[in-house]
Amino acid sequence: WALSLRFLPPVAVVVPYFAIVRTLQIYNQPIALIGIYSLFNLPFAIWMLKGFLAEIPLELEEAALVDGANRWTSFRRVLLPLAAPGLMAAATIVFTFAWSEFLFALILTATPQSQTFPVGVQGLVTQFEIIWNDMAASGVIAMSVPLVLMVVARKYLVAGLTFGVIREK
Repeated sequence: WALSLRFLPPVAVVVPYFAIVRTLQIYNQPIALIGIYSLFNLPFAIWMLKGFLAEIPLELEEAALVDGANRWTSFRRVLLPLAAPGLMAAATIVFTFAWSEFLFALILTATPQSQTFPVGVQGLVTQFEIIWNDMAASGVIAMSVPLVLMVVARKYLVAGLTFGVIREK
């Protein structure tokens, strides 16, 4: 069910979600976008992390518990560093999905202060003209933010996207 949200066209849920947002009086608020981005991206991130976390040996956590660590310390000092590549890969992909999303941001925001970058770029196309110079500059900026994030996180991305691909039984 969770992954089927990725195949569901956003147009299919935009009207019901808009009605919910209006009822809750969170129209033009960041929480409305956070909610829908979480609804669409969190299942994908969990599915991506499941394969990665399944590859972390359970013996490492058990060894930490035998050495006197409690569950929280074992998670923080042993499992979290091992899961960092997968977490970073999932976070980067989810950020890229949310950064480039247009439809919900267009429908759920009204003021320039609350609009996301893709909606702002769309504002450069008017009825009578297209501001080509600003449109080109906006395209470079729109690509550079995820690109910088991926360059910073590339060592995690390579490990995160390839770890857990092949499972031996």
